[in-house]
Amino acid sequence: TLGNYHLTHSTLRPPGRQQAMVHTDLSGTKDDLYMRLKDLKRQMEFSDIQEEYIKDEMKNLKREMIRAQEEIKRVQSVPLVIGQFSEMIDQNHGIVSSTAGSNYFVRILSTLNRELLKPNCSVALHRHSHAV
Repeated sequence: TLGNYHLTHSTLRPPGRQQAMVHTDLSGTKDDLYMRLKDLKRQMEFSDIQEEYIKDEMKNLKREMIRAQEEIKRVQSVPLVIGQFSEMIDQNHGIVSSTAGSNYFVRILSTLNRELLKPNCSVALHRHSHAV
């Protein structure tokens, strides 16, 4: 208090002038700011939860991608068995004779050009599944 004036924040005002209204306005503003703060905190918590979910999902997808790449490498690995194509059974299967004399009912990979598969042509067979 300076003489008849009261110091509020950084302004001087005469006594009794709009003091109650100033408090009402400030308390209303404080309530609005508090509600805004609470809302922003909720949004931030939700964003944090989303971020954790996305990080976990990315980790899982990376693991799945690595497994898929390993599977592709395994399938594309150098075949160990050479055989002779005998005949097509259907669009995805055929009969192949191995150099050891055995006949196999085999799967024909979808990436293979079926027009190139003619009887008695040499084919490479996958070492485990014997797929052409």
